[in-house]
Amino acid sequence: MIDDLVARIEAAYASKRYSLGWRLLYSPVDVLEMKAEVAFFGLNPGGSRDYPEHPRLAPKTGSAYVTEVWSAKKQGGLGSSPNSGSHLVCRSRSGA
Repeated sequence: MIDDLVARIEAAYASKRYSLGWRLLYSPVDVLEMKAEVAFFGLNPGGSRDYPEHPRLAPKTGSAYVTEVWSAKKQGGLGSSPNSGSHLVCRSRSGA
């Protein structure tokens, strides 16, 4: 099921000639098996470039907002997306 979903996303991505990459989940795949009451949605936290070193489907562990660097200069370190701070505050306040 997951492999089919990835293939469909990759085909759609290629057909549109997008260039900023794609990511389905900002948490590990096993989050889909949870009965969560809260979901967070994001729009391209990496900004205006692709980060092919980051996994397309999902990170292997933890939240990508915490474990990945999305900065061309890598100044901010982990969780350096401009949206990381607000995302982490929302998670903290919601108990997620």
